[in-house]
Amino acid sequence: VNFYDIALTISKFVDAYYSKFYFNHTHAFNHLVTTALTLVRRHLRIARSTGVALLIHFIFIDYYTTENIVASMHYFLNNLVAALYECPPYRMGIYKALLDRIRLFVTSYHYDDWIANVLDHLGKAKVIYDSITVLRSPSKAPELHIQMMRQIADTLNTYPLLRLRWLRKIVQYNQQYFFYAQAFEGQMHVVALIDRMIRLLDKEHIPELDYSFVEETAQEKTID
Repeated sequence: VNFYDIALTISKFVDAYYSKFYFNHTHAFNHLVTTALTLVRRHLRIARSTGVALLIHFIFIDYYTTENIVASMHYFLNNLVAALYECPPYRMGIYKALLDRIRLFVTSYHYDDWIANVLDHLGKAKVIYDSITVLRSPSKAPELHIQMMRQIADTLNTYPLLRLRWLRKIVQYNQQYFFYAQAFEGQMHVVALIDRMIRLLDKEHIPELDYSFVEETAQEKTID
């Protein structure tokens, strides 16, 4: 396999169709990010290097196109979670090395705002990595697992769709262990977040709802 040609072809493809990838949710771009993360856990060094290069390129073109990295990081963080769950526990460290490698390379660029953006998101990715490492550990304490899931949800505060997914996981996990009070509180977070997302789309025609009886739901009002 000629990994150089693969990286070049995919990069040119993204460069040519950037408007479709960074201004819309597409399965194609999601698949490209998944492919890059899969390459990262290959045994061949050239394959891992190709995966890292592609991910950095995706993030940079996102910034170059939109002046932020929201779209690329949405797919990156979402697929990082999937990759961490798919790989054997003894191989999870390869993704910590990935985060370190991205940090090393991006700091060589001369775009201070982009570097700051990427480093901030790498911090979020490291929290997710550490939390999932605990979730996949032999520990069976449900309280610890719930704490780690909350940590991931809070880390994804600026990505409402991803945060919503983890809030629902927390509700399901609490129900599984008969923590019904906590499950109710978690469900109120889910409702408050969905309400906030809908209100951002059409706030003029939606009555104001009061979630103040669950104090922590005020956090969902900060989503924008």
